Amino acid sequence: MAENKFSVEFLATSLVDKLDRRNIFPPLLNNPELFVAPIGTRSKKPPNSFFICRKNVYREANRSGTHNMRVISKAASILWKAASHEEKSIYQKIASRVHEIYALRNSRPRLPVLPPIKPLKHSLSPPYPSFVTRPTTFNNIRIDIDYNRNKQKPYNPHSVYNVLNH
Repeated sequence: MAENKFSVEFLATSLVDKLDRRNIFPPLLNNPELFVAPIGTRSKKPPNSFFICRKNVYREANRSGTHNMRVISKAASILWKAASHEEKSIYQKIASRVHEIYALRNSRPRLPVLPPIKPLKHSLSPPYPSFVTRPTTFNNIRIDIDYNRNKQKPYNPHSVYNVLNH
């Protein structure tokens, strides 16, 4: 397989020369709704102005046949650094609108903060012993309530409890 001798910097610079800058500044893709993730998905945060610019560069680069994101990102960086303040401000306005839409879509209704609950003081006496003292039978199945409490467990020499105490 032949090794590619071109650097990302060189490829990005040649891509910038091929792109139609009029589709990037001002942005051809300028609808803020397109930059907010759908309601079903949960993105961590909305894109900033540079990422919106990069998305426009990506669309324009795809038209010219370039699909390598490393090259496209580098080309977007070159274009962003060379852009004037007025060109960047358009992207900043779109980004602020995207942030507003994101906040509206992902806001949750806040529950009111309640004061801490104080423990209840009661005057109940300690629990009474169970009134059932003899075995009970249900459908020919005998249940002895005290059987498991009074049953002595057999001595196991390998038990952790027995090894530690003997």
